[in-house]
Amino acid sequence: MKNLNVTSKNVFDSNYKNYVETSKNKQIIDFFKHKPFYQRTTKVAVFLALFAAICSVLSGFTESIFLHQKFSLIIGNFYIVLILVVLVVLIIEGVKRYTLPQIFRYYFQYKEIDFINLSIYVLAVAASVWLSFNGSKYLPSMVTEAEVVNVEGVAARYDAMITKAESEVEQYFQQNNWRGKLDNSSRPTYNQLTEAVAALKAEKLAAEAEAKTENKAIMAAYNDQNKKDGLQLGFITIASEIALFLIVCFLIYRKWRFVTQYIAKEQTIKPSTMASEVVLNLDNENRKQVVKTLKIDHNENRKTEGNKRLCKHCNKEYIYRHHKQKYCADKCRVAAYNKRNNTNLKYKATML
Repeated sequence: MKNLNVTSKNVFDSNYKNYVETSKNKQIIDFFKHKPFYQRTTKVAVFLALFAAICSVLSGFTESIFLHQKFSLIIGNFYIVLILVVLVVLIIEGVKRYTLPQIFRYYFQYKEIDFINLSIYVLAVAASVWLSFNGSKYLPSMVTEAEVVNVEGVAARYDAMITKAESEVEQYFQQNNWRGKLDNSSRPTYNQLTEAVAALKAEKLAAEAEAKTENKAIMAAYNDQNKKDGLQLGFITIASEIALFLIVCFLIYRKWRFVTQYIAKEQTIKPSTMASEVVLNLDNENRKQVVKTLKIDHNENRKTEGNKRLCKHCNKEYIYRHHKQKYCADKCRVAAYNKRNNTNLKYKATML
């Protein structure tokens, strides 16, 4: 007899290997398993819904910037301005988010355009785009600042140097004067010190002028860059409106496709309402014939290839319509009854 190695380690390894193989097979089978469109696009719909919320927040934020700038010029109270801005933004964004799904729902359901909701949506989008586009122009200046030269700092630095030079001139004069006058040997040094003070004052004026000129160039470049950035942000807000339009279209189409598939599935299970209305308008004889036909169609639709079993009388494979059905046809059912009870009943075929 062979020695079997049944240690716990080997048992665990084999069980784990089987588990990994079966889980991988299940994942592969689930990946290729047919799923409805609504179920296949669940993750995509969640991602797009979050992206749509981001687009709405971006649009509302840029709108609020422009409204705050304009309302602040008219109303001085900060809290009143804030309340008005929030109300206007909520109204515009709420109108857009309500009317847009209604437009697509009406189109998918009736194949027509809902001009009322479409007109309201176009007005709301026009106001939103205009406010967002103008609000985007203010946004760069709120985020960044121009790196200009501090003219006052330059002047203060030169003032300190001039004060120090003047104090040196005054100190030299006090040390070398005789009765308020300098002799010929001290005067050249004194003149050099006073010329240095005058040179510092001239340098101060030149430095201030240069700083102001440089600041003008910096501010011109800063304003041009802000205009470009604001224009780009404005186009981004327009792109977000287009993205929001397409996302809502997809989400409503996804729901509409789910509804149509559900209705089609329900119509295969039971007779349609339209067929029942037709039956009610017929006379008694035609009504009985149509009802029988609908029942036959209903039973035929319930057949599936998976519902197969063997007939208990003739051993022939058949598709059963009910879980209690044992025979492939009424003829075999009657024959099996005669065999069990030693009777001689005859099968009569019925015509529908």
